[in-house]
Amino acid sequence: EDVEHVIVSPDGTHVATGSDDGTARWWDLEKGTFVELKTANESLEQRVAARTRELSESNDELCSEIRERKMIAQQLFEAQEHLEAKIRQRTGDLVTANEALQEEIAKHRHTEECLASEKELLSITLLSIGDGVISTDTGGRVVLMNKVSEELTGWAQRDAAGRPLPEIFKTFDAENSRKELYPLREASAPATGHVVIDDVSLLSRGGTGHIVSGSYAPIRDRQGDVIGGVLVFRDNTERKRIEERLLNAQKLESIGVLAGGIAHDFNNLLSAILGNISMAKAKRDHSSMERLEEIEKASVRAIGLTQQLLTFSKGGAPVRKTTSISEMIRQTAVFVTRGSNVRCEFRIVPDLRPVFADEGQLSQVVHNLVINAMQAMKNGGVIRISAENVRGESARKEAGVAEDMVKVSVRDEGPGIPAEILSRIFDPYFTTKEQGSGLGLATVYSIVKRHDGQIDVESRPGAGTAFHVYLPVSDRPAENAGVSAAGPHNGKGKILVMDDEEFILDLAEEMLGFLGYGTTCARNGAEAIDLYKRSIDAGKPYDAVIMDLTIPGGMGGKEALGLLKEIDPGIVAIVSSGYSNDPVMADPGRFGFWGVVTKPYTLHLLSDVMRRAVHAARHNAARTH
Repeated sequence: EDVEHVIVSPDGTHVATGSDDGTARWWDLEKGTFVELKTANESLEQRVAARTRELSESNDELCSEIRERKMIAQQLFEAQEHLEAKIRQRTGDLVTANEALQEEIAKHRHTEECLASEKELLSITLLSIGDGVISTDTGGRVVLMNKVSEELTGWAQRDAAGRPLPEIFKTFDAENSRKELYPLREASAPATGHVVIDDVSLLSRGGTGHIVSGSYAPIRDRQGDVIGGVLVFRDNTERKRIEERLLNAQKLESIGVLAGGIAHDFNNLLSAILGNISMAKAKRDHSSMERLEEIEKASVRAIGLTQQLLTFSKGGAPVRKTTSISEMIRQTAVFVTRGSNVRCEFRIVPDLRPVFADEGQLSQVVHNLVINAMQAMKNGGVIRISAENVRGESARKEAGVAEDMVKVSVRDEGPGIPAEILSRIFDPYFTTKEQGSGLGLATVYSIVKRHDGQIDVESRPGAGTAFHVYLPVSDRPAENAGVSAAGPHNGKGKILVMDDEEFILDLAEEMLGFLGYGTTCARNGAEAIDLYKRSIDAGKPYDAVIMDLTIPGGMGGKEALGLLKEIDPGIVAIVSSGYSNDPVMADPGRFGFWGVVTKPYTLHLLSDVMRRAVHAARHNAARTH
């Protein structure tokens, strides 16, 4: 009852009690008695010691294990550090490798883009190149064709691919024999494998013919092995046509010097003949009128001949002005066919535009074409003549020039022209007619050329022939002004005439005197300048001056006029010559001349020119005063 605290031993065999007086005892439960404290303490100490030893041993084991674990942890840490270092190194290597790979990928992508760009550029180049290009494999089978080659051969690439090249590219030589290209590896091929194609006929799939030239060469790799072939060719059809035209022009020029000289001298002679005839008629000697008229007609025909010769002359130019040719076409054709067994049908548009041309020379063109048509229709028939305006794109397709043109066509119902001679019809002196001279169509060709025009011919045996003449239009209004038909005009005034031919001076003096003009003659430019200066100093200037363009061994009209204008800026000068190969005759105003009178001239023509020239001189004088 006095126990206040009870402590039970771990094994449950003893109980420690305590009381208020501090007495402590162990209670032995097995014996049922109290055990002295000393005995209990000894037992407890033993147990504590044993327990301590156990704990010490356990602690030693634990410490050993802890040390072992620390060592393992250290090893693990070191291994981890080593592994992390390797990982960092490997990561760095991977980053470097990845960067290199990305750079390689970028380069590869750039290369692909460049290849794509090159491929696109090659494709565009092949599409835009003006020559035909066909690539083949080593066996000569088609691999690739560009657009031009498709157009010329008539084969689309999808249809031609894999076919032998000779099947697509069918060519023939001048004798119409088949001319095939050798496969690149055949023994019969040239040693180099390179084949030159020189102006052969290419027959397209649709039957159209072209004149082509080019080359067929092997494609080699870096080792020099043949891996294919490439054929490059161009259409020379238009070039051959131009060459033929140039050849015709050269043939015409070959007789130019001779023709010009003959025509000039002949015109001087005709001037005397025609002038004297005009004078004889003007004096009304009725006993010789009929013969004089016949002589005059013959002289006029001779003038036509010299005009043809002058047309051939190298460098000659027509005396051009803006003119309407509708009526000229009708009048010329009707005049030529009058009394024959052919008739003309006209289809001329009412709004036919004017052209800048020499009306006389164009009349010669129509005259010769109609004569040619008549000769082709020995049994008679109809000549159909048309004139129309051809504009812009149509003119480019038809005449090869991108400007507005007037197209004049003359079509006959004759037998046509054989294909083998069609290219020669414009050659001088070439003719298939018994009575032909060979100058008619050559003259036409030369006149059209000098008018910056084009001429084409279309003909089929049995279907007639049509000539088409294209002339550039003029934007200026027509200035057709013929000579007055009222007869020679009498006038008044002082005229200075310069010429190197004595009989021309005599004739001019007599003709001008008959018309009422006072005349002074000079034989060269220096003499004319001296006479003109004296007239100015005397206060009696000349109303007009007629000057020959060329003076052998002396000063001609063009040079003299430059000096005369220094003396009198308002001088009225008329150029006169039997040559038409000087630009002064074609455009006298550009060189300071008031007008032109071409040798040979009649009294009627001279009177009309002088009347207008003196009127202009007096108008200039009145304006000056």
